[in-house]
Amino acid sequence: MIVGLGDCVPGNTEQIDLLAQRLRERYGHPIVEACAVMPRGPRLSGAFAKCVSRGAKRILVVPYAFELDTDDFSVLAEAVHELSRNLYGVKVFIGKPLGSDESLVRLVDQRVRESKELPDIRELSVVKEQECRNAL
Repeated sequence: MIVGLGDCVPGNTEQIDLLAQRLRERYGHPIVEACAVMPRGPRLSGAFAKCVSRGAKRILVVPYAFELDTDDFSVLAEAVHELSRNLYGVKVFIGKPLGSDESLVRLVDQRVRESKELPDIRELSVVKEQECRNAL
């Protein structure tokens, strides 16, 4: 299970959903669910239910974040603990966040190289946070 800790903007799990799909298709993990801990995204409880209904005997919750501060870890751990309370015969673990693995270092380097073609921020029309909230 890949868990995002993002905000409640609709569509905030699109990238996590794509990652879950790729893990299923390319790497042979038959049960991979994506969700967000915050409201308005696929709910953590729904992801747990899907894993169990598909026969999972072991659920690994991987935080889709570079690091978890104490507050984020507490929120995630409390939610996972509560949901796993009634799962008999299913082991539940919280994995490490993404961290600064070498593969991520390569990805950031790639993004830096790609950015050389981007326009200066002052040349762009910037959408303000309040405009985003009003659009919801």
